[in-house]
Amino acid sequence: MLRIDWDTGRIPDDYHDPYLELVHLLTEGAALEHSLMIAYLYALFSIKDTYREVRGDIATRSFLDLSPAGRGGTTVLRRKETFLDVALEEMQHLSLVNRFLVDLGAAPNFTPHAFPYTSDLYPFDIELRSLDRYVAATYLWIEADDCALSLHPACAATRQPLAFIKQVRRALAAGSARYREHPIDEESLNQVGSLYRRVLELTQIVAARPPDFLPREFPWGAWESRIKWILFQGEISHFEFFLDIFTGKAFGASDRIWKAGPKFPAYDFTWKTAYTARPHTIVDAAARRLAWLSNLHYWIILSLLDAAYRARGFAAFYSAARL
Repeated sequence: MLRIDWDTGRIPDDYHDPYLELVHLLTEGAALEHSLMIAYLYALFSIKDTYREVRGDIATRSFLDLSPAGRGGTTVLRRKETFLDVALEEMQHLSLVNRFLVDLGAAPNFTPHAFPYTSDLYPFDIELRSLDRYVAATYLWIEADDCALSLHPACAATRQPLAFIKQVRRALAAGSARYREHPIDEESLNQVGSLYRRVLELTQIVAARPPDFLPREFPWGAWESRIKWILFQGEISHFEFFLDIFTGKAFGASDRIWKAGPKFPAYDFTWKTAYTARPHTIVDAAARRLAWLSNLHYWIILSLLDAAYRARGFAAFYSAARL
């Protein structure tokens, strides 16, 4: 479980060896990206057809549509995002992190965190939930940089307006008992970017004194650039997208769209499981069998991806992408 040192505001080292710590954080990063991808997809499918332009067209898009490196430069600001774009880009992040792990001689990680996922990085759990204003606030928080939603005086020049920050925090408090019970320590504000900033630091440390088993021509500079791309894409394009979701602008409305009524942008899904004899087991037998089959399909894809990355071959990768 990722955590932070509340005295320093940094993610503490679990290993004295920088190489082992880099592998550890990348493994955690892969699980986190995987969990965010699933959470975003769950929210995506809850969005009503009325707002399909916000949802994105799942029928015409594929992970293969996108470059493994994703959109860079100012294109992340010029092109309008959809929920599907953000989810696909989380898939790209998962791909890149696993490629880095394999290049470092470590195993890829295609196992997501179990839901609900609790981490000291966030003042709330990451859950599978239909889109509502609280969920939009959690996604906005996750993708924010260190200052965007901070009340700390050092962030005064670059943060969002104070009234808006307090609005986001009220939405978090309304939906998260954990947030209400454990007030945010402003000296130690952390988002997902904190993880990648530490990964960048460790990449530079390991590059200065690399292990003997890594090739001398290891592309350290290229990997620094890729990790920066993951970091900046989240803190720029994804943050701006979820800002528009939270304020209602993405739906062509104001934040009043989150009031109960026919214009509310999403259906209220209840998270159920295909496992039997559970408090939240899917009751309908046919639906439960379909959910079970879908889950098996999902794990087959992950197994193919794991095999592809371990073998550094693309046959299994493309087979997984076509499933």
